[in-house]
Amino acid sequence: MRKIKSWIFWMIAVVLALYIVLAGRFIAPARAQALVRQVEIHIEDSLAHPYVKAAEIRQLLLVNDLLQDSLSLDSVRLQAMEDLVASHPLVKKAEVYTRPSGHLRVDVWQRLPILRIIGNQGQFFLDDQAKVMEMKTHQIGAVVDVPVVTGHVQAQDSALLHKLYDVARFLQQDDFWNAMITQMEVHADASMSLYLRLCDFEVAFGQIENIEDKMAALRSFYEDALPKLGWNRYEKISLEFNNQIVCTKKK
Repeated sequence: MRKIKSWIFWMIAVVLALYIVLAGRFIAPARAQALVRQVEIHIEDSLAHPYVKAAEIRQLLLVNDLLQDSLSLDSVRLQAMEDLVASHPLVKKAEVYTRPSGHLRVDVWQRLPILRIIGNQGQFFLDDQAKVMEMKTHQIGAVVDVPVVTGHVQAQDSALLHKLYDVARFLQQDDFWNAMITQMEVHADASMSLYLRLCDFEVAFGQIENIEDKMAALRSFYEDALPKLGWNRYEKISLEFNNQIVCTKKK
């Protein structure tokens, strides 16, 4: 009985091995001859962040001879496609893969701007990874709704940009201040001033540090003191000194 079971087991194993070998011989040539029937380019978060267009990615692949008519599945250069798409200045990551049905899929993740810098040596954006992000004129428009920073800011000053990145992250997590702050201005000594919606005074933030503590103190002053003291009484509110707010009256 054991010999019969052993013989059946080996027969099944041999049949499976033959099937795998034969299937590979037939499937491989079939795949080599199968053509790409459809190209799908999917841009993540395209409705909320319409910076990269699918047509632009398709054209990029075409002009670099990575897409063409009568392209077989086996001749698709997946890694080359991924590297090319990822080299686009507004692309964070790209994944390219094929399906047996003949579909070629390109998934694109965009770089997302979190600050617009209008500095004394040019304009650029800062993205969600604290990297400088150049955008073409037609890509800027009203769709980039992010806080604006003006003044003494340069794309080469990575230390300052990381501090501004921390401010932008704070604003993203605080709905109140994200709605209230209309502009940030960086001075020559790397200190910063804030300008608030519905207020005509300057908020002297000082050096860009202790962000949460300073903003908490400013909010308490804004909500508790200003309604009593008067919204138009001061021309400057200073947060530069530890644990105190210094106000300068209008002349």
